[in-house]
Amino acid sequence: MNAVKTIDVKGLGHAEKEGLILPGVEALKINEMARIVVEFNPMPLVYMLKAQGEFEIASEKEGSDEWILQVTRIALKKINRNYINFLIILKIMTSRSLRQRSLS
Repeated sequence: MNAVKTIDVKGLGHAEKEGLILPGVEALKINEMARIVVEFNPMPLVYMLKAQGEFEIASEKEGSDEWILQVTRIALKKINRNYINFLIILKIMTSRSLRQRSLS
């Protein structure tokens, strides 16, 4: 079983919290869990993570001064096919352009 990562952001500013929480949960592999400890009701964070469809969220503790979420990655991000096609076309166009320059 993997070790559970705890991300405790109590007392930090908003930007600092985002800077720890978001990369922390994005780094999770499938079936890995992180505990997020905050001093406020984290419902906006819960909604945001659930909307991505990649995470399962459980509440470990709900209190007046501390909330603890258990965030488990259940899926990886789906790759946007349009973006992949764009990258392929860009690579083809770039390699053609480089070839034409070397022939000139």
